Amino acid sequence: MKIELNHIGDPKIGQLFIDGRAFNLEHHGKRIYPQGNVEGGVCLNGANAVNGTYAMVFDRLQNKLLLIDQPTTSFQTVVRLPEQLLGGPISDDRRLNAINAASFEDRSNFVVVSKTIFNRLQGALTVLDLAGDKYNVDIRLQELRSIKNFMITIPFVDFSIEANGSCGWYDKKNKTVVSFDEEALVTTPANVYWVQFPDWYKIDPIGTARVDNMWRPEKEWNDAKYINDVQMIVNPTATFQHISETYMAAIIKENRVKKGLPPERVMAPKQIKTKHRRL
Repeated sequence: MKIELNHIGDPKIGQLFIDGRAFNLEHHGKRIYPQGNVEGGVCLNGANAVNGTYAMVFDRLQNKLLLIDQPTTSFQTVVRLPEQLLGGPISDDRRLNAINAASFEDRSNFVVVSKTIFNRLQGALTVLDLAGDKYNVDIRLQELRSIKNFMITIPFVDFSIEANGSCGWYDKKNKTVVSFDEEALVTTPANVYWVQFPDWYKIDPIGTARVDNMWRPEKEWNDAKYINDVQMIVNPTATFQHISETYMAAIIKENRVKKGLPPERVMAPKQIKTKHRRL
């Protein structure tokens, strides 16, 4: 089912997701309902918030919201919406991102459409910052693609997989991921950085869902199927260290001693500033 989206801060209607399904939020009447099922919604106009939130239950079998605060079947999910979300349209993306972060932390089981989510659902690829270089994340092709030069690509498989994401030695000059023979390395590469970043599906859960959709009938497509499972990262940026600031510095020093080479003069790495694109 196609997801209907209003622009962020629309004075009449906003969107949020519950259990991977799109809901409309009518600001004036404080009415929330699943897209395609207006009668399955609830009206919070006149309702009283408890501890700053409105509690309700979503029944995924009936595709319906219920004004109760505890589930009665295994097919129901408790949802708690903050008062500020029902206080009128929100156009400040920082507030929207903070609301989503709090929802995941408190397990309130909803995600409001922010500019990050809106742009991705509209087709804009997620951008990952690698040591100051910007790459589009293409989940379908399983590659990073340079924003400055689309001919420069880095396959996902070039990175190593670790417990919470991916990592690798990034050659900033040649825009590649490299590996080393640690026993033979005697010179510190000037432009290589150790980079680490979260799992691909956390960086782009929408792209992950779209790849999964390719194997389903079109009527079952749902780009937001994982949006409530993982918190989509805003402006994903890899952590990075110059190779001279990692464990490799000691290995290179030891290799030089073994080969009878004098101590190496290592130039201090240039400072790299990461700049996020405007959403």
